[in-house]
Amino acid sequence: MAPKVGIAGYGLAGRFFHAPFLKSAGFEVVAALTTKPQRKAEAISDFPKINVVESIDELLKQDLDLLVIASTNNVHASQAISGLKAGIPVVVDKPMGRTLKETQEIVDISKQMKVPVTTYFNRKWDSDSLTIKKIINEGVLGNIFRLDSRFERFRPVLSAGSWRENQSPNEGGGNLLDLQPHLISTAL
Repeated sequence: MAPKVGIAGYGLAGRFFHAPFLKSAGFEVVAALTTKPQRKAEAISDFPKINVVESIDELLKQDLDLLVIASTNNVHASQAISGLKAGIPVVVDKPMGRTLKETQEIVDISKQMKVPVTTYFNRKWDSDSLTIKKIINEGVLGNIFRLDSRFERFRPVLSAGSWRENQSPNEGGGNLLDLQPHLISTAL
């Protein structure tokens, strides 16, 4: 029997970064959390037997073997903590928390409950990241002592409805909080 997974957030990350990989790895995507009608329709189209719910509490009642957090950054910590307290292993899309305090709380609760948690960085598997790792391991670049890394993004007009661009870092938004973890993860 396939492990049952629920996805909190069925936008870009939930639908395109997590769901296809979970399905191909043999997981059964049984539930998704979204409050948006279009995303609900997409989840049902992608997984006709899926149960779409509108709250984390409803999602945690779905008899899950794994919870994937792919929601907006501002609720990553609270949703991860809820999942861990329910005894469900959790994969949290980056950033795990908005602050060190939030992130440490997730780690502490994971240890206390003896329930695993990890962070997902989709960029680790991009071809450029894998190529860089390969040539470093082969010694092609010699002894690396400095790294400059950034995302170039030309967007003169911000998307009005985008939480990534229109919420403050305290609210979990902003390109720095959303993209910088990829740069750090790749560098490590």
